[in-house]
This record gives sequence, C-alpha cells and structure tokens, in this order.
Amino acid sequence: MMRLLQAELRPEEQLQWSQQPRPLALAGKKWPLCLAGLFFFGVPAFTMWILAFSPAKQIPLSLLGVILSFLGLFAGCGAGMLLAPLWAGWKATRTVYAITDQRCLAITAAWRRRIQYWHVGRGAAELIDLHRTEDHQGRGDLFFHRQIVPVRHGYRYVDAGFAGIR
Repeated sequence: MMRLLQAELRPEEQLQWSQQPRPLALAGKKWPLCLAGLFFFGVPAFTMWILAFSPAKQIPLSLLGVILSFLGLFAGCGAGMLLAPLWAGWKATRTVYAITDQRCLAITAAWRRRIQYWHVGRGAAELIDLHRTEDHQGRGDLFFHRQIVPVRHGYRYVDAGFAGIR
C-alpha cells in the first residue's frame, strides 16, 4: 500500500503523515448488518432444512423448486450480510490514508483502485466540514466532507475521510 501511495504523490509534494485503518474498527461498524444477516440467513436455512428432511413430502416438486429458489436467494443475501465484517476488515488492509502539504488522500485497492483526495492549504474549500469522533484511547474517525445523497424516501449522509485511525 505504501508503494501505491508513493506512486500517487506528486514530485513537489511532501508526505506529512500516513496510516492504514484498523481492520477491527471498520469491521466493528458492520456488526448491525451482520446481526440482520443472522435473520436473513438463519430463517431460510432452517426452513430449507425442515423441507429437505420432513417425512411427509406432500409438496409438488415444481412448487418445492420455486420455494427452495426463493429461500436460497434470501439465504444468499443473508450470507453476504454475515460476511460484511470480514469484507470490511479485509478492505481496511488494502487501504492507506495520507496527509501531504497539499492534500489529504485515501487510497483503497480492494478489487479496483479508488483514490480520493481533498486539497489543503490556503483557500482550501474542500475541507470545510471537518468532524471527528474518538474514543478514550484517541482512536476514531476524521471526516472531511459530508455529502447528501438522495435515496428513495428522502436523503442519506455519506461521510468521506479517514475511518478507523489511531
């Protein structure tokens, strides 16, 4: 990751600070999704197990195929939700944050390389919405920009910046 960061720096740019996010910090933010995944995976899996091993096979085979396909779809979504903390932790190992004398960078190289940057210095209009959260040990998040994204029934906030840092 440091090689990717060095390749992204401009020749006149001086690196001031760099760090990777803590995998457990980013994985911990996905636990509510993981708990919902228990329901979306557990109920269909249990229902499929009951259907497969029930002694009375009175359901027509074509209907059984439709039911199992539908339950399999829910179980697949639930499995993805259960694995969300692992995915977030792995993605943290493929992320690096940096501050230079000209800009702040967030580089993620999970499946694709994604580079975000925010300009710093005199007249830096991009760093106007700074906010941070931290715990008693000084670990937390530092966000530079809050974007409002329209969703189906209203709006949702998306924070951009450094998450899970020391």
